[in-house]
Order: sequence, then C-alpha cells, then structure tokens
Amino acid sequence: MGVRRRSDTGRDSAGVTGGHLTPSLRQPTGDAVRRGSLGGAAVSGVPAPAAAASALAIYGIAFGVDAVRRAIRFHPLAIAGFGLLLSCLAGLISIFFAVPFMTGLWVYPVLAGVEVPLSSVMLFDLGVYFVVLGAVASIALALEERELD
Repeated sequence: MGVRRRSDTGRDSAGVTGGHLTPSLRQPTGDAVRRGSLGGAAVSGVPAPAAAASALAIYGIAFGVDAVRRAIRFHPLAIAGFGLLLSCLAGLISIFFAVPFMTGLWVYPVLAGVEVPLSSVMLFDLGVYFVVLGAVASIALALEERELD
C-alpha cells in the first residue's frame, strides 16, 4: 500500500486516477446535504461527508498529504470545529424565538428576485456534515502521514 511507482514523467501512477476520481466523489455530496435537510441526518450526516473524505483520502494517496492540506486550506479539526459551531447555533436560534431547543425554524429571504427557503434544520445538517468531514479527513491524513514515516 505504501509502494508508489513513478512513471517516466515523474508523476505517480495513482495521480492520474486520483485527479479524475476526486471531483466525481466530492461533487454529489453537496446535493446529498441539500436533500438531507429533507430526509434527515441518515442522508447527509454520514454518507455524504464520508464520500467527500474518501475523495480527500484518494487525493492524498495520489498526490501526498501536503497536497491535500494545501487543497483544503484549513486544518481538518478546524473544519470539524466549525461544523460543531454551526450545529450549536442551529439549536440556539430557537432560544431567541421562545420555542423549545432544536425546533426547526424557517426564513424565506428573497435573493435575486427568488424566494429561497432556509431552515435551522438545514444549518444543523450542514454542521454535522462539516463535523464528520473534518473528523474523517483528520484521521485519514494522520494515517497517511504515519504510513510515510
């Protein structure tokens, strides 16, 4: 697993596959998160961020851990912390409206002449997405770094 073969061009043979496979794994996760706020956390809570983290893991195998860290720009645990903050905010919003904790609230802003329904449930699902993505990516990068040692 740790053996990599270089082609004559000096590029990893896995890099060819990783470069094309990564976007195809990452792209559908946004749609799954959007649908997850309608279908529950079982849709967006685990499978979608796990697919995105798998894309990062494949990219890391192909191009190395440093390339993944440059691509995501933030430390994976910071991404998980941001997700935890979003999820907590989704619950705390209900306090300001004197309704029970974690009650789903909706707002309908008009953006570019189109009414866009947004909910605290969607904010919570997005937070869960980032928590799982950050945690799984952190574990995958740590394992990849350990393998290189």
